[in-house]
Amino acid sequence: MALGDGIRRNIAQVEPTERTALRDAIIEMHHRFYPGLREDTPPGHVSWWFKQDEIHQATHVHGGPEFLPWHRELTNRFEELLRQINPQLSLHYWDFKEDPRNNPNGNIGGGVKGRVNLFDDLAFPLMGSSSGSAGDPWLKEGFYDPEAGTAGHPPERDVTGNPVDPPKDIRRTRAPAAPSAPPAPYSTAAEEDAILALPDFPSFRSNGFRDDGITQNGIDGLERLHNGAHVYFADVSPHIAFRDPFAFLLHSNVDRIFARWQTDPLHPERLNPDTIYGTDGTGDRTITFGGVTRVQNSTHNVEPWSTGHGQFSDIRPWEPKHENQGVPHTYHDISVVTPPSYDTNSPRLGVSGVITGRVTDREAGTGISDASVLVRAGSAVFPGGNTVQLSTDSGGFYTTPMVPPGVYEVTGVQSGFVPDRANVTVGGPVAKHDISLVRARPFTIRGMVTDSRGTPIRNATVTLIQNSPIPGILKTSTDSQGLYSLTINPGSYDGGYTVTAEASGFASDSRTITIQNGATVSLNFTLAKLGSITGVVADSAGTPIAGAAVTSGSVSSTSDATGRYALTMLAPGNYTITVIARGFETGHAGATVTDGGTTTTNFRLAKAVTGAIAGNVSDDDGPLGATVTAETLWGEISADTDTDGNYTLSGLPAGQTQVSATARRHAPLKQPAQVNAGQTARLDFILFKVGRPGPAR
Repeated sequence: MALGDGIRRNIAQVEPTERTALRDAIIEMHHRFYPGLREDTPPGHVSWWFKQDEIHQATHVHGGPEFLPWHRELTNRFEELLRQINPQLSLHYWDFKEDPRNNPNGNIGGGVKGRVNLFDDLAFPLMGSSSGSAGDPWLKEGFYDPEAGTAGHPPERDVTGNPVDPPKDIRRTRAPAAPSAPPAPYSTAAEEDAILALPDFPSFRSNGFRDDGITQNGIDGLERLHNGAHVYFADVSPHIAFRDPFAFLLHSNVDRIFARWQTDPLHPERLNPDTIYGTDGTGDRTITFGGVTRVQNSTHNVEPWSTGHGQFSDIRPWEPKHENQGVPHTYHDISVVTPPSYDTNSPRLGVSGVITGRVTDREAGTGISDASVLVRAGSAVFPGGNTVQLSTDSGGFYTTPMVPPGVYEVTGVQSGFVPDRANVTVGGPVAKHDISLVRARPFTIRGMVTDSRGTPIRNATVTLIQNSPIPGILKTSTDSQGLYSLTINPGSYDGGYTVTAEASGFASDSRTITIQNGATVSLNFTLAKLGSITGVVADSAGTPIAGAAVTSGSVSSTSDATGRYALTMLAPGNYTITVIARGFETGHAGATVTDGGTTTTNFRLAKAVTGAIAGNVSDDDGPLGATVTAETLWGEISADTDTDGNYTLSGLPAGQTQVSATARRHAPLKQPAQVNAGQTARLDFILFKVGRPGPAR
């Protein structure tokens, strides 16, 4: 059970040091950020941790065939981030057959068994509280903020809609038992075995909430078990579940059961991307979950990691507007189908072997020399990773090195040809696979760009982006009739393309499509006119407030002398508006922008009851002349000390704030302070002269 063997295990059974390392890595994820600015659209500067919540909010996939593989992708990528912080870590699991608060057979150190509480492990916080707010370590690390949205605190995520901002709470319950009831495991071995005995993917995955006619003998599939596991420890909605670090341990166990079902030695078809999903392998399934209806299909791209286009919003860094790190792939991709390494997986059957064959030109019937053959496994089996690249010889032949038994994706690539991909099973000494390549031919996309009334839009820009790590980009403009045409030779690229139509005064529209070799595709765009939100900011008596900062997402305005503001160039949709004015309580309101319309939203702000901070600034020699500054949502508020080193900062908004003291030839010092309405808090500073050592830490 050594740290770093790459196997996901029951987290209660790993060494306490490894549990602590996993906790610390999750905390470190919240200290690392993706590129960009919070005002960008979509927002940048989101922490690695808050990105998990953003992903789940933008595309929460439940109730259908995409549920299990989509959440496998989410947990696999989470583990990759953990390993960027600590390469020895694995994403372990909470076994539903054990109570997470009271496991009598856990590892308490050195392999010695004893009681383990996964929430409060050995008297120090591991996963925080199991009842009520999650508590530390997540609270103090900013995973949530009970005062979010109040003076001195960051804005609240569920008000701003910005993934940079924290939520107000991570709440857990002790369901289904009352808090005073003795803990009991959520599930039994018999229940797990019954699910593992289900014969095919549709019956195994089941429906999210109700009997869908697929499950047999009254046995619910794995997603139903998953639903109850969520409620067992946390009363959360699917929309926000991944704000809680414990949700990853839960989903790792869901995926463990999926992996155990897949690795049943009597069912090798469950490891093959072509056959794993059975009747769910192709075709649309209309699924309603949580009041939202969407179409699921295992041939869909796995989003947002393919193109950055989530179900409800685009997500960086995968969408093409910014970092463009998306790699289009479906749920049949071998990286999704191949089970991670769990300690409960069944061993592989078969023997190692090689994959060998010939790459030929289909039209000429001749071998293609120096063609590339990429062989990809679902896990690392080659030196340096999970992929090996070979080149064909003068006759077009290739042979891989010896590989373990399993399913491999084999792709033939040559400039000027459409790549060919196939899944090849190795179960003996030799697996034969020939590759026949078709010559690539240019394709054309043509169509019309109009407004919502059907009027052609002239000089609209239509951009085609090839969704590859180094994208090919092609642009054109519409003519007087709103018509456009784009023709491109894809070379050896056969992935997805994003086509975007933009015009001044209109909201842009993007589509992601795949195009058959040499085809002509019709693609029309209807663009909505941009609208605006205007109004007046006034106090409770109706007196206009000048200089109020009015924001919604990345759009901002400042009220003028009459209190008027205007948020312009807004795409149709729902917006949350925040108003901040010095001396007043922060205002929030929702507004809906229609096609080309102007929405009026007025604000009446109540006077804020302010507090103060007072104290003294000194050094080793006594009182010090210094400047003391508080950072507030109204901006910086400063005061100078008097001859005795005393200062007072008045008129501060209530809440947590950061206060700094600076003085000539002294090292500055910053300290937190809590401002309470109608009260004066005490905060002293002792500064140290430059060059003089500071206090021991």
